[in-house]
Amino acid sequence: MRVPLLPLILAGCLSQTGPLMAETNPLYSTLAAEDRTLAEAAVQQALESLPSRQTHSWRNPATGTSGFITPIRTFRIESGHFCREYQEAIATPGSAEARQFTACRRADDGAWLTVGGG
Repeated sequence: MRVPLLPLILAGCLSQTGPLMAETNPLYSTLAAEDRTLAEAAVQQALESLPSRQTHSWRNPATGTSGFITPIRTFRIESGHFCREYQEAIATPGSAEARQFTACRRADDGAWLTVGGG
């Protein structure tokens, strides 16, 4: 019998504090610290407050980097945690990239933790 991986990954991740996105999101690997902070805040805000298929955008005028986050769907896993699939795109001067991720709400503080995708 095949066991879905997402619940196994989540069992350890959602009950702990730690990095939300910067260390797990490949879109952030080349961003300046200020851009990562803006991107992470935008993801948290979008996942917390936007209905599916609405887009939240951000821009850092100091670096020219910008991005958008679009929640795609919301679901609840067996443990009771809420999760959301979302698309995130980041544009820096000279490049742009978009990917799809899954994030789930952490038990301890209610923050959204990216747990899959990329």
